[in-house]
Amino acid sequence: MSGMVLSHDPYKTIADGRVRQTGLEELLGESDFVNCLAVATPETENLMNEKAFAAMKDGAYFINVSRGNLVDEAALEGALASGHIAGAAIDVGRAGDQKPSPGLARLPKVIATPHIGGQTLAAIESQALETVEQIRAVSQGALPHNAINPDRAFRFAEFLQRRASSELPNDRSNC
Repeated sequence: MSGMVLSHDPYKTIADGRVRQTGLEELLGESDFVNCLAVATPETENLMNEKAFAAMKDGAYFINVSRGNLVDEAALEGALASGHIAGAAIDVGRAGDQKPSPGLARLPKVIATPHIGGQTLAAIESQALETVEQIRAVSQGALPHNAINPDRAFRFAEFLQRRASSELPNDRSNC
């Protein structure tokens, strides 16, 4: 099915005629490029393991720009060494700061970046502006857009209130 994007997401329905949702096995078996974009959770730990790489279409390429713990690196290395998959592009891995592991990154069929693939000028600007907007919201007692821990979002506002009421010194050296 040339030109069709396959997607597997057990939690989301995609309403786009250019995308066909499918099971993971079918996606792996039919795709020329498998781009792993799952969220890192205990459920997705080693999502791409020996079984998953074996299910990939022979000669396909694997891409991971999401989180390193989604991939069993020994299984990826084995799939590359056997020639079953043609190559991999990784921006994340299990090394420090989510960087690709050096052993995997130096393989000839691997293109690796040190967890900076998303650091375009537009992304950096967007992240900076989003950070400022979140601080503005919290300092005004509002819940920030897309808060992942809304139960903890008001700690900064509470700090500012205590400081304003003189419960805390206004000296930055004590922060």
